[in-house]
Amino acid sequence: MKAKDYAEQFLKDEQTMSDIDCTSKAFIAFVDEIIEIKEARSVSTEPGLIAIVKEQDQKWKAFCQIVNKDKPRFKEDGFLTLLIKELPWLEPILKESR
Repeated sequence: MKAKDYAEQFLKDEQTMSDIDCTSKAFIAFVDEIIEIKEARSVSTEPGLIAIVKEQDQKWKAFCQIVNKDKPRFKEDGFLTLLIKELPWLEPILKESR
């Protein structure tokens, strides 16, 4: 899915869901897409996974720019921050690959 599609879904969900629920749903969708892309590309190496994570991070930043237009909702570095919080082993690998 494109950042625009995620943004449209988030803004729609925001009308009927609590902030925590629609925020969680957006983050989980981005993480789920990492798994989908990994499987679709038959990625089995660490560098391949890191490339996908970086792609999702760029998409998250584009998503943030869209949904933050009328009011601040997300930090652009929030995706990696939360991902590293849940998967701390990613942090040194991501730092090395920059």
